[in-house]
Amino acid sequence: MLKRINKEKFCSIIFVICALMIIFAPYQSDSTLSLTSSLLSNIFKILLYTFTGLNIILIIFPILKYKKTILRKDLFQTIPMIIFIIISSFHTYDGSISFSEFLFSLLWIIFALAPDNIKKRTFIYFKNAFIIICIAGIICYLSYDLNLFLPYKVVNYYNNNAIVENYIDYKFIFLYRASSSISLVRLCGICNEPGYFGTICALILCASSLNLKKKSNIIILIAGFLTFSLAFIITLVIYLLLKYLKDVRTVILTVLLTCFYLFLLPNIYTGNPTIDRFIQRMTITDEGLAGDNRTTDELEYVFDDVVKNKPLFGYGEGYLKTQNLKGGVSSYKTYIIQYGFVGCILLWGSLLLAALYKNKNYLSIIYIIAFFVNIYQRPNIMTLQYQILLFGGLAFINAKLRAKANANNTVEIL
Repeated sequence: MLKRINKEKFCSIIFVICALMIIFAPYQSDSTLSLTSSLLSNIFKILLYTFTGLNIILIIFPILKYKKTILRKDLFQTIPMIIFIIISSFHTYDGSISFSEFLFSLLWIIFALAPDNIKKRTFIYFKNAFIIICIAGIICYLSYDLNLFLPYKVVNYYNNNAIVENYIDYKFIFLYRASSSISLVRLCGICNEPGYFGTICALILCASSLNLKKKSNIIILIAGFLTFSLAFIITLVIYLLLKYLKDVRTVILTVLLTCFYLFLLPNIYTGNPTIDRFIQRMTITDEGLAGDNRTTDELEYVFDDVVKNKPLFGYGEGYLKTQNLKGGVSSYKTYIIQYGFVGCILLWGSLLLAALYKNKNYLSIIYIIAFFVNIYQRPNIMTLQYQILLFGGLAFINAKLRAKANANNTVEIL
């Protein structure tokens, strides 16, 4: 029993380390926060392959050796990645066959085949790691805002104009500064964008049922607010509304907040540049949500072209790289451009069905909705970190519900 628990812990820790390495901003291919040397970058890759190999030995080999029965729901969770491998590897713009995402695909499949205990434990460890990251992020944010002792460097945000956008680089924690003239500073944590960090924080909180009685969740909430991320706010609002949908007070409060949002918020000015800038991002204009910066004119032009000429299957993997789009663009439209409507329906549809399978309780369903809402601005969810959030989060939610049901049954027996 103890040996099995230790194995579960070890596998879970490996998954978390791999996810954090994949998330880490300097490891991103388009990030200006590049690793300090090619040697360090190669070490990252070697570690990822080593950890992947260890989990193959610990999870896949026992299944093959002892002919263990694989649960149907675990098999279903591998299907979205198999579809992604086929589409991204064989449906390419230049006609070549590419397996550039093989490592990340393999990590997904191994995690999918892992038992629920490992998935749940991985989510818990992932959350604990993010609590530490959030604490460090809050400290760095306060240090910068109050001009305290922590040293930092200023780095260009992607390849954009340094006068307009840049990173505040604390080596392992990063802040985003919109402009030296507009004092909007946003927490990125270890991620390359504040919205990315905010999305992860929001989903962790939703999987934890937004229980603010726990100090750890309050820490994540504070860090999430410091991202000034619309994704963070919208995800939490949607989750809260769905969770308390049957509560009359919630419905009344929602109506009042909607009126406030539509008619009063656009006219509020506090005199604080940071707060006023964030309020402006939240207001609705003739073109939609003011803070919706997930696309550009160049991307819209390419998207319109795909809708007219290649709507079913798009132009294929790698097409966007030929279009010289500005860094930082992230929208569901990027997937439609490459894989078309059919490809995206197959990909996201299979993922949705895998998530819903054996997860029919209400808390699981509203968590799945909160997760899939984020495809709008973060479509690249075929990665280990998002799989930990989705399937690890669902395993965590279900374990909590079972524990609560068992506790109630015990009380009734007594």
